[in-house]
Amino acid sequence: TLVSGSTDKTIKIWNLQTLELKFTLTEHTDFLNYLAISPDSKTLVSVSYDKTIKIWNLQTGELKTTLTGHNDRIICVAISPDGKTLVSGSFDKTIKIWRMP
Repeated sequence: TLVSGSTDKTIKIWNLQTLELKFTLTEHTDFLNYLAISPDSKTLVSVSYDKTIKIWNLQTGELKTTLTGHNDRIICVAISPDGKTLVSGSFDKTIKIWRMP
């Protein structure tokens, strides 16, 4: 699987074995800034200039939840090695720690 995010506000998920596009995810309303895949490869996390964190099912492309709480563009995200914690950083000069839903 290959995952890409773009300034066109989309996330594309590709099957590298067949070279086919599996999904195009379009829920963000501003530039995609960073993506992270969970250690078990089942969950994708995306952050955007739209000030949201979106959590996706990587196998189905389904949006699982949206997290809000930053007051400015989110610029980075990381998932802990055990997959239970998410950390995000923003231009609002905060770092937030979240429990993975």
